[in-house]
Amino acid sequence: MIINYKDKLFLEEFLQKSSDSIEMLIICKLFVATGEFLHENIKYGAFKTIISVMEKMGILDQKYFNMSRSHIYILDELKKRILTEIQDELSRFNIEDLQQVCMKAANILSECSVAIFEPDRIYPDVSLIKTINIISEKTNEDPKGAETQERSSYLKQSLNLLYSQTENLNCNQGLKKVEFDEFSKLLTFECSLIIILELRSALSSKLINIVEFNIKPLGIYSVELEKSSKVMENMLGLNEKLYAKNEDKIMKIFKSEHGFDDESIISLLNLFDGTVTMFSKTKSEMKELLQSKLRLDKKQLDFFMNIMFFDTQGIKGNISKVIKNVNCSIFSTPFVQNINGNVMVNKANLIEASMYLRRRIMNEDISDRGVHPLVKKLRNEKVLPILQKNLKDAGIDSTINKNLEEIKDLKQLLQNQKGFPHELDLYYVENGTLKIFDLKNYMIPLSIKDVARVKKS
Repeated sequence: MIINYKDKLFLEEFLQKSSDSIEMLIICKLFVATGEFLHENIKYGAFKTIISVMEKMGILDQKYFNMSRSHIYILDELKKRILTEIQDELSRFNIEDLQQVCMKAANILSECSVAIFEPDRIYPDVSLIKTINIISEKTNEDPKGAETQERSSYLKQSLNLLYSQTENLNCNQGLKKVEFDEFSKLLTFECSLIIILELRSALSSKLINIVEFNIKPLGIYSVELEKSSKVMENMLGLNEKLYAKNEDKIMKIFKSEHGFDDESIISLLNLFDGTVTMFSKTKSEMKELLQSKLRLDKKQLDFFMNIMFFDTQGIKGNISKVIKNVNCSIFSTPFVQNINGNVMVNKANLIEASMYLRRRIMNEDISDRGVHPLVKKLRNEKVLPILQKNLKDAGIDSTINKNLEEIKDLKQLLQNQKGFPHELDLYYVENGTLKIFDLKNYMIPLSIKDVARVKKS
């Protein structure tokens, strides 16, 4: 991309503003990411951090390093050193203040997401989309493009990880209030940690052979990553069809059981007064408010809190379980408890969480024995009867959804066998050959490992 002088002045002015506002900082990290301003991209900043640590370790004396599976121990050391850097940074700050900054940033990220990808939905800041459009015109970058989605994803994951680490602290460690550049530095550290864990996972599972680390041009690259990025770009454009007739039926059953659905979450926007974007209450007050507003019984309220409250206590210290966990994200579980025990919730996070709720149910991320069979029948395997009919029209008799444990001779053999299919989606015999088909429901890939697996399959 070529930036002319006029655009350069605009971007320099914009970057200057970003140092004074979290909103500008977040938008900047989403959009100002090419040409001379590449250093503002959070992923590029994470690459820079990783390369810097590797230089200090003496690994990049030749200005490059090719990492294979035999060098995974280096990634473990990188993770250890960056975690130490993060803990050192956290020890300087007032944790309650940092958590407030995290929540403000989360609200802005949700505003960006809704403004860009769901412009017809209600979103808090109408002027935000105008700002985004101006920047995308100046930088010649599509705000709905795969790169923007990837950067947004890294920012959200970094924010979730940062907040989860503040939850694990026992008290306000320092007195210092966090500045915007320090907050940006923390997010970049978290992003570099996420990239290291992704690379380790992909290398250990043999999905990536070699990763090249280069100082000039600065970057982390592999042939497999380049190919996988094209897979992600294609899959991000898929329509998930979350609002068709069958999906609406599933949501109706879900609401009848649990007392709320995605529209119920939207109705909670009435709890916000005027231009207020966040409110905070004690946990008992928040429970009482939700129970009253949504008209939930005790069992339904417990279920709501279980799937809509941000909580990393059960996975304390396990970083990889926090990353990309839709059941533990400010953007899908928007009721967040701070270090003093109060529960905070953002307006824009509620809107985004209402949209994710339906996806979480359809993807079976939420444990619900009553709804799972419906999701399987009406959504995941709705194509099987169609395939069976097509085969019959072609003169081939087939069987669908065959439970192998119904066969007496196989039942005992299959008991307690994990990882082995207990059900055949579709099979038939043709010309003396048994043909078995296993239907796969691939979700949008959320990591290098996911993308590489989908590409391989």
